[in-house]
Amino acid sequence: MTGLLLGQSEHSLDAKGRLIVPIRLREGLGSKFVMCNGHANNYIEIYPIEEWIEFAKDIATKDMTKLENRRKKAYFFGSSYTLEPDGQYRIVIPQKIRDEMHIDKEVVLVGMYNTVELWSKSEWEKHYSISVGMHDSKEEESGSSDETEPLDENISQ
Repeated sequence: MTGLLLGQSEHSLDAKGRLIVPIRLREGLGSKFVMCNGHANNYIEIYPIEEWIEFAKDIATKDMTKLENRRKKAYFFGSSYTLEPDGQYRIVIPQKIRDEMHIDKEVVLVGMYNTVELWSKSEWEKHYSISVGMHDSKEEESGSSDETEPLDENISQ
């Protein structure tokens, strides 16, 4: 992987289901990458080709006599698409995967260090608010916050 994939940004798909990959993600994704179902049924995972090969090897070498492994292989490989952006660095999000992952016009791209997640904006907002809530409540419960002042004193009016 040539660059870290970090941050989040909002985008819109055009009428043909195309998305312009932001400049800040291009180096990390490279000139060819793979898109497939995410690990949950509400987002798309985008892998730089080198990361995809490692992920695919892990799945492909599982014992296929086990039903769970066959289902995992079908879920990820059956939804996989190799993508090469056009001259404007646009990629087409196939209609089938958009439908399955509830991806509509408004999307959010989220860098996850070595992959990128593509969410519908509404699904991302739900997921992110839960994640933030979990993080906040764990810090409060464990007392592990770096803050020395009570939280309500730091809130601007």
